[in-house]
Amino acid sequence: PPSEGIGRRRDGTEFPVETSIAVWEVGGSRFFTAINRDITKRKRAEQELKRLMTAIEQASENIVIMEPDGTLVYANPAVERFSGYRREEIIGHNSFHPATSTYEQSFFDAVSEMLRQGKTWNGRVQFRKKDGTFAEIEQSIAPIVDSSGRVINLLSIARDISREVALERQLRQSQKMEAIGTLAGGIAHDFNNILAAIMGYTELSLSEVPEDSPVGRNLALILKSSLRARDLVRQILAFSRKSQEERHQVCFQEIVHEALKLLRASIPTTIAINEQCTAPGCMVLANPTQLHQILINLCTNAAQAMQEHGGTITISLTQVELTPDEAAQYADLAPGRYVQLEVCDTGPGIDPKIMDRIFDPFFTTKEVGKGTGMGLAVVLGIVKSYQGTITAHNMPDGGACFTVLLPCLQEAAPQPRTEPAELPRGTERILFIDDEALIVEIGTEMLRALGYAVTGVQRSTDGWELFRQNPHAFDLIITDQTMPDMTGFSLAKQCLQLRPDIPIILCTGYSETVSEDQARAAGIRGVLVKPVKLQEFAESVRAALASTPPRS
Repeated sequence: PPSEGIGRRRDGTEFPVETSIAVWEVGGSRFFTAINRDITKRKRAEQELKRLMTAIEQASENIVIMEPDGTLVYANPAVERFSGYRREEIIGHNSFHPATSTYEQSFFDAVSEMLRQGKTWNGRVQFRKKDGTFAEIEQSIAPIVDSSGRVINLLSIARDISREVALERQLRQSQKMEAIGTLAGGIAHDFNNILAAIMGYTELSLSEVPEDSPVGRNLALILKSSLRARDLVRQILAFSRKSQEERHQVCFQEIVHEALKLLRASIPTTIAINEQCTAPGCMVLANPTQLHQILINLCTNAAQAMQEHGGTITISLTQVELTPDEAAQYADLAPGRYVQLEVCDTGPGIDPKIMDRIFDPFFTTKEVGKGTGMGLAVVLGIVKSYQGTITAHNMPDGGACFTVLLPCLQEAAPQPRTEPAELPRGTERILFIDDEALIVEIGTEMLRALGYAVTGVQRSTDGWELFRQNPHAFDLIITDQTMPDMTGFSLAKQCLQLRPDIPIILCTGYSETVSEDQARAAGIRGVLVKPVKLQEFAESVRAALASTPPRS
């Protein structure tokens, strides 16, 4: 057989040669013939091929070579690391098959037809790994042709873009939240004014009829429905990051215990609840009602997914420490200590085709009348407002799992609970100003029912004239914020300039222009967000009056 060696040219340079030696006899004599062939080009080609194979073997992208029909003939090590399959498990199998994806056979037929025409296919697809989980990949499949133009193989190069896709979804969600927030702010003021009148008249009527009478029961239901409507507006505002909910240190585990008691009574007995909470000392800076919303919404969704066949909801609460690398997996989380809430069910899971839409406002897969599509959107809004994150995934054994991460504070004692005080009353003189006639009417009636002497006006300028003419004719001013001619904040500042000790309460259906901190810095004693219950209204009035030293 030929042998390889090194040849030397006349100028002394060396080059690779292949030597073939033949032995032949002529007339009883033996002759040797040696043929040397310059194989420099072949050696260069072999080195290039070796470099190419080394690069392919060490590449982080998933590189696959297939037969024209999609049968795998080669896969680099990255494919093993990404998919979980060993190369011997997938070589010889057809990759153009729905079993490895969420796509129909028609999708693969269309890709195959494009490749048969000698065109390259590029796109994003979902890939099912060996453990049953899905990943987003960006893939390019190109035909390899021979000298005659016939397709002899297919080359596929793919990379995992799951993290990029997740970040893109979070960005799109943020943009949607901003759009809905603009809408929410626009309707909140007017809607809250309507609710304020409904709730006010209902509570006044309740005080005049026996609780156990048919009318009393009907009024109680009206009030309950009004409170739900009020909470819905607050949920929308929370979703849009525009509400300023009061926050303090809360033990999340206590909230979970309380919420699950309510949940147990509202879901079918065919659904079991498995509580696994191991974070008793982890405090979060939050509004307890909003934490209830997060848990109830997630658990209600889980229960509805298992309504037909039953199952188990598993609620776990743990404390985790995110390293910089782990925090980088999320769009806007910093490294540090977090409390992790997981709500998992044993239902059918979430259709991968709609996974990126489940947090969209008003998106629902439920029948008409069985869901508004706001539950998960509200949860997302609350979680984001706490500088946390929420993710969802399907579990390998079936069912869906939602994971919430919220920043964890240092361990602290829970705040003591106080019993509601009795309805406070008084006899002071109050100037009540609102541009809505119904609000003026119900406001004055509520205050008079509490014993106060009330003067109600609809125009802020009229209120200013009354006060300017006799600043000491009133002990308290209650004014709406959003009014024509003069806002409540401007009116308050003018009144305080004339009489610095006059207590003022600023009411608003919704306002971005004045925060509670700004109002208090200007000397305003209290800020109320309409609609409010009579108890809260009475307590705020009494607190504002009590903060004023008596005049001699």
